Amino acid sequence: MHVTTKDVDKNGVNILTSVIENDGPNPICSEQAKLSARVISVQRTASGGIQVQTAVAVSEPTPVVATKLTPSEEAIAYLQAKRFSRDEAKADVEKFGVERVLAAKAKEAAEEQAKLDEQLAKKLDR
Repeated sequence: MHVTTKDVDKNGVNILTSVIENDGPNPICSEQAKLSARVISVQRTASGGIQVQTAVAVSEPTPVVATKLTPSEEAIAYLQAKRFSRDEAKADVEKFGVERVLAAKAKEAAEEQAKLDEQLAKKLDR
């Protein structure tokens, strides 16, 4: 769907406002899209009117693709977050095994969730 309206300001300048919508349920662009427009052509019509052609461009942001870490990479990243160097983390993953390091990570996450559950329960018991 396309609708154009024309207003005339107090100086006699014609102001054209165009709204372009998709005919179906899907939007033409996202909220993050960058929009630009430029006038391609302005011509006088045979009847004394004006024809205006406008180019409208929509540039959508490139979606971020999350990469899935391998279990080994996840274990190394966990140890690095604990302030181990990459070499130390790799050596410890080889020494203790991926499963053991990831189990420690899961245990730590479970303990943190238990603390949050306890804090919430105390707040709700007020």
